Amino acid sequence: MSQAAAMPPLGYERFRVLNLCSNRLENVQFPILIHGDIAPLLIGKGSAPRVWLSSGLIKGDQQMFFQVVVDNFARSPQVRVESTAGNTVVYHGNTVVCRVRETGPDEASVTSLDLRPAGLNIHGNSNILYVGQMKHSGNAVSDSRVFLNIG
Repeated sequence: MSQAAAMPPLGYERFRVLNLCSNRLENVQFPILIHGDIAPLLIGKGSAPRVWLSSGLIKGDQQMFFQVVVDNFARSPQVRVESTAGNTVVYHGNTVVCRVRETGPDEASVTSLDLRPAGLNIHGNSNILYVGQMKHSGNAVSDSRVFLNIG
């Protein structure tokens, strides 16, 4: 099962400002949506940033998503989550899937992102976000439902 955008997870509280690989999202409900209704990545407030991550699987001509991280708890043996005060890192094997750091009381920054192990061609660092062949850097989006809507 994946996280549907219409129903954010219980206890999820988004950051007012999320810096996603140099792109400033202010009052943005979902950083990424697939087909307008699947949120493969959510980052919420907590003692350490709270991460929800879904992975894609292609079966025939359909793509299905299932949760591999739920509120910083790995639900797959290939995935591990390390949380310390103000920091959370999600790994798939030795690959950093998501590194997020709280930078203020209502602000966080994703400085490393690689959703390719989750079946999505999205990756980036503190300077740039790649979505397929497209580059996103230094954008500012405010008061929006979604930053990236794919599909």
